[in-house]
Amino acid sequence: MVRPRGICLLILGLLISGCATTGGGVSVSGGSGGVGVSGSVSPAYDPVMNSTMMGAAIGALGGPIGLGVGAIFGYIHGLSERSRLEEQAKTEVDRQAQIDKNLEKQIESKRRASTTSGLIVLEDHLAPAGTKITSVPPAADPASEGYGLNVLADNLSQAEPPKASAPVGTQGPSPGLVSEAHASEVEETEADEAQRKLEEKIAAAREQQQKLLKELQVTASIPKADRATGAPAHDPRPAIDPEGFRPVYERGRLVRKERDVNGDKVPDVIRAYDETGRLVRQDEDSRLDGQMDTWTYYENGHAVRKESDTNGDGRVDLWAFYDGKGDVVRTEADTDHDKHRDRVVAYAKGEMVEEKLYKRGENSPRLIATYKNGQPSRKVEDTDGDGRIDRITEYDGAGHITKVSRGPSDKGDSTVVRHYEPDTGKVLREEEDLNGDKMIDVISYYQKGRLVRREFFDLPEVASLKSAAQLPKLPSETETQ
Repeated sequence: MVRPRGICLLILGLLISGCATTGGGVSVSGGSGGVGVSGSVSPAYDPVMNSTMMGAAIGALGGPIGLGVGAIFGYIHGLSERSRLEEQAKTEVDRQAQIDKNLEKQIESKRRASTTSGLIVLEDHLAPAGTKITSVPPAADPASEGYGLNVLADNLSQAEPPKASAPVGTQGPSPGLVSEAHASEVEETEADEAQRKLEEKIAAAREQQQKLLKELQVTASIPKADRATGAPAHDPRPAIDPEGFRPVYERGRLVRKERDVNGDKVPDVIRAYDETGRLVRQDEDSRLDGQMDTWTYYENGHAVRKESDTNGDGRVDLWAFYDGKGDVVRTEADTDHDKHRDRVVAYAKGEMVEEKLYKRGENSPRLIATYKNGQPSRKVEDTDGDGRIDRITEYDGAGHITKVSRGPSDKGDSTVVRHYEPDTGKVLREEEDLNGDKMIDVISYYQKGRLVRREFFDLPEVASLKSAAQLPKLPSETETQ
């Protein structure tokens, strides 16, 4: 009769020998270039069964009751162990899936930044040595057996990644599992090399993309209307417009136009434009000496002010002001270049109507001249600067002098009125008030500019001639306009 202790020893021996012939293995490989999970669990390995039998074998040392108790505890431990292993496997699979997802996002972002196409393929760490990969195999399932080719994605292609096809090479079952340490080392080395090549491709593609982008920005910034004015369609340089100006753009907006008048490759006329494309200023080199000397300012497309440096000393000495339609209404000038404006001219409908001349430090003009139809009609002057008009010149419609009245000055000069022949400008008659009593004392007659007769008056009956020698008082500025 077989004793219970012998039965227990027999069962223990069988369990130990069974555990030695069964087992499980999980291989996890990873690297910077990609992560692959491959593993296999032997069909004979069951943690519940093994644990139950192990508990029964150990409990059998204490007899039949110990065998049953050991089996129960072994069964419970086996359930817990199987649950732990399943949770561990699930966690590992989720972690690897998240790593693959993040890697695909990085590759997609790099693909969008490139203009070429290239497939990242890690070597097949499960295929027999020397097997040549000639097509893309299906994506590897971390829990499946077979070839271990890791195809990440086409990181540069503009289209969707190609669908996987059956692997090419030696067909058949997997030659075996790769150890965890060996697989990790191999994949890390391959991943580093693949990453280095990828970075080189991305750098080259980015450099090429930057060059193309610059050319595209220049070309796209040229409006269609300007592209058709001269330059060929493939030429990114701005065209020359019909007026001879070369448009200049910044960030797709026209900022100025330049024109080289004398061909010295230096702009002689520059037009500046605002954000709406309207002309706001024009700079000119009127003397073509390489220095801008005239500046015109615009509002709503019309000139409102012009400033000029007429003598090239670098200072503005002429100002012109315009109405809203671009017609000049007034000019101011520093004629003696002493930094003070001494000449003011008013215009109406583009024609000069009045001219005033000032002396430095004086508020009242020394000369006021009025014009009609572009010709002078009257001119009043304060020749000695005492604040009183002492000379009046009158003209005919053609701008010829007809009469000059010269009044007494603070020096006590006599009053003289001279009449001129308009065609020749020679004196015809001269009237004088010698004693300042506002009566003519002498009348002189001329022929062809030569004195032929002179008459003296000292009788009361010639007093009616006194009006001929009278001069008006100094008119105010309002009265002379």
